[in-house]
Formats: sequence, C-alpha cells, structure tokens
Amino acid sequence: MVGTARAAAVSVMLRRVGRWLVVLLVLALIVAACAFLWWRGKGKPQRVGRVVMASLATGVTVRFDDAAVPHVTAASLVDLSRAMGWLHANERMGQMELQRRYAAGRLSEIVGAAALGADRRMRELGIARAAKAQLRACSQRSREVLEAYSQGINAWLDTHRGDLPPDLVLLRAEPEPWKPEDSLGIELLMAQMLSYSEDRERVRMQWLGALGPERARELIGVAGLEIAAELPQIARDAFDAARQAELEASGQNGSNNWAVAGSRSASAGALVANDPHLGLGLPSVWYQAQLRSPEYEATGFTLPGLPMVVIGQGRHVAWSFTNAELDVCDLFLERMSEDGQSVERDGEWLAITSEREEIRVRDGAPVEVFYRATDIGPLLLASAREPRLPFSLAWTAFVPFDPVEPFLALPGARSVSDVPAIAGRFVSPPQNLVGGDGTGQIVSTLLGRGVQRGFGTGHLPLPAWKRSNHWQGLAP
Repeated sequence: MVGTARAAAVSVMLRRVGRWLVVLLVLALIVAACAFLWWRGKGKPQRVGRVVMASLATGVTVRFDDAAVPHVTAASLVDLSRAMGWLHANERMGQMELQRRYAAGRLSEIVGAAALGADRRMRELGIARAAKAQLRACSQRSREVLEAYSQGINAWLDTHRGDLPPDLVLLRAEPEPWKPEDSLGIELLMAQMLSYSEDRERVRMQWLGALGPERARELIGVAGLEIAAELPQIARDAFDAARQAELEASGQNGSNNWAVAGSRSASAGALVANDPHLGLGLPSVWYQAQLRSPEYEATGFTLPGLPMVVIGQGRHVAWSFTNAELDVCDLFLERMSEDGQSVERDGEWLAITSEREEIRVRDGAPVEVFYRATDIGPLLLASAREPRLPFSLAWTAFVPFDPVEPFLALPGARSVSDVPAIAGRFVSPPQNLVGGDGTGQIVSTLLGRGVQRGFGTGHLPLPAWKRSNHWQGLAP
C-alpha cells in the first residue's frame, strides 16, 4: 500500500510538472512570436508622413510613385542633397554602412577576424586616404553638396538609433555619423570595380616567367609587345615552369550602350540606352529617383552613398555609361634597400613613406598594419605567393580630382555639344559616355582620363628603378 501511494504521488507530481512545462513552452512561443513581430516591424523605410530635419533651410516634398521611386522637389540644391541623404539612409543604410567600412578597411570591427584580409587590403591601398585627397580637390559647390548629403544621413541616424535595419541589428553595428569622405570612398569602390587591373598584370608576369616571352606575348594577344629587358629573368626567378599549373586569369567586366540620332528614329527624337554589367546584389547597386531644384533637375539612377544622379537625364540631355576598359592601373617592380626603408631611383635611394595603422577586431586583439608608399603610389610588399616581388601601384583613382562636379553639371547641359567639356573634368573610372538631346543630336565621348606611359603599354609590370619607365602624366 505504501509503495502504491508513493507511485500515485510521483504520478501526480509528473503530471503537474508536465502541465507547467506546457505552460512555459506556450509562454515562450508567445514571447518569441511577439519578439518576431516586433522585429519584423523594425527598420522599415518610412514612405508616408512628415519628417522634421533641422538642417533643412526650407521644406522639401517627397512623393513615392507606385514603384516606390521617390520624386523629390526642393528650393535649393543643398536641401535636395539633404533630402537625398535622408532617403538613401531610410532605404539603404545597411548597404551604405558596409560599403563605407569596406572602403575604409574597418569591416573587422563588426564582422571579426574573417574580414581581416579585406581590411588589410584596403589599408594597404590607402582607399580612405585617397577619399580625403579627393575631398580636398573638390570645388566649393561639391563640398557643400557632400556636406548637405551627410547631414541628411545623420538626421536619419539621429532618429533611428533604436530602429536600425535588420542587417545592422544582427551585426550589432552602430553607424557613426556620416562624413563627406565616406561618400568619396564609395566612389572609389566603383573605380576599383571598373578600372583596377593589378591582378591581370600579376598573372601576365607569371605567364612570362613560366612560359617565356614569345608564348606570353601570344597569351597576352600583343604580337610586338615591348618587354623590359630585365623582366623575363626576374619573372623566371619568381615563377618557374613548375608553377605553371597555378596560373589563372581573372574575369573582366563588360557592358554595352548605344544612341540613335533623331534623323534615324521614328519619333525624330534621340534614343539613348545602356546596360552597365555590374554585379548583381541584394539590394541593388542602383537607387532610382527624380530630383528637382531651381539649379538641378535629373531623373535616373543614383548610387546609395552619393547624392547625385549618375545615369539618367536632365532637362535637355540624357546620358549613360558603359565601362571603357582602359588600362589605367600599372604595377612597377621595386628594388629595395637591405633595411627595406628605401627604393632605388636611377642609382639613388628614395625613402618610402610608412605610417602605422590599427585594425580593431570584434572579439579579438587589434592588428597592427602599415600603409607604405613610394613616389609612384602604394607599396605592395612581398607576399607568400610572390616572395621576391615588391611592387608600387600607379592608378588614376589616386589622382586627386573632383568626382562630384561633372555629375552636378551633366543635368544642366543644354545640348550634347556641352557634354565633352563636362566629361573632360572627370578622371576615374574611365567610361564610355553616350548621350542625346531634345533636338535629336547624339554624342559619344570618354568620361575619364587615360595615362601617358614612359615605356610600354601597361600589359606587364615595369622596373621602377628607371624613372624613364614611370608615368608621364594623364592623357589629354
């Protein structure tokens, strides 16, 4: 009898525990469901209502059409830029935050050690430094637009610290205030995507070492290609035939565009079209918008992180771009001193620039890196893959210029005859520009600049210790 009573008591206890477990499970599910519903409602873009932005001089009107494309009207270009900054942050803050961190070599701060390779590379290239140099080269109008755009982004951030997009919440990222140089860093990422060819020269150097000059010329596709006298032996020492199986070439971007004059179209108007073959992404590279102020009116595609329409049309002219595939990025092989502090130039030694930087790493110790540069550009030191080949990098993206002003001027062009002069102010990345105007006229020109080389065609690295090999400037 005693055993039976004890068994009954245990059974009752188990039933009670079971009921409590069921209750707790139900409560946990309710809490999880509420948290999920709350989380789903966080970070969504605002497309209705009224927003107060202290930096605005006057009111700005934003109307979203059925395709969620904003039509923005402002009383001035700077207010238009403030509104565009707010809208980009409202729709694409996660994308913009990751891009500016990538450009600055700061992804490891939120991603951890997995991003160290990318961060080291960006610090080595000095992309953030180049962005600051570009800002110093900008016109007053461009700086005002970039500053106003930053104010718009920061106005959004100030009111959304507890309502960030899900990607930033999951990364536990708290965006810092946006700065004009952050925008220019994103412009440099586009230049890197469209005009950076370092890997091609490294691969061709491997061809030269493993296969010899004649077969390398065949692979490169230039029968009479000039090769610096010292280069074949240097390449053989670094890349012998045993490593031939490792050789591989990187892919290239491609794109196409065209324009039809009014004399050849049924409507008697010019037709402009293009397909910039940029990589697919989620979200898209582009953000469509219509922007209007007394001094600026454009409809087309913007890049989140930059305030102006990049591809589109103004009051009188439409324009588009595709990649020109100009080679504006060259490697120069360095001969370094024994202490690694100098490089040779025509028998003399020139000190290199070396500045210490620190990469902060989430859940890890900070990592020390150095930005090194010569009179040519960033110094890319030996790697495990190429232990004997330090290079200096020349690239037109490192030339300080104003990348904003041409895109502020294009919408104001009154005919295609104005376009070549506007395009000539831009440097990098070089693009094929086609355009058409309201009279049916069309234009095809180069946006960006090529280079004048001291020797060769840029297909292969050159010895940097001969100044006659260096670039002589930008092409006219």
